[in-house]
Amino acid sequence: MADAYILETARETAGIVVAEPGGLRFYAATPGFNRIDGVLYRSLKAARSAVDDLTRATSRRDPGLRRAA
Repeated sequence: MADAYILETARETAGIVVAEPGGLRFYAATPGFNRIDGVLYRSLKAARSAVDDLTRATSRRDPGLRRAA
């Protein structure tokens, strides 16, 4: 397993996760992901899910952020 991963959405870089004892710590790259900045996740999948959940929640609050179908 690598020591760090970049997590991206379709529109931007969300942040990075860095391996440390107990899991992977998320560091936000943009203010939109500050809500999960510093959170320790047990797995890369869990961190990815948190980014996806926050992206969906933000898109629901601001429909202008949704991609055209």
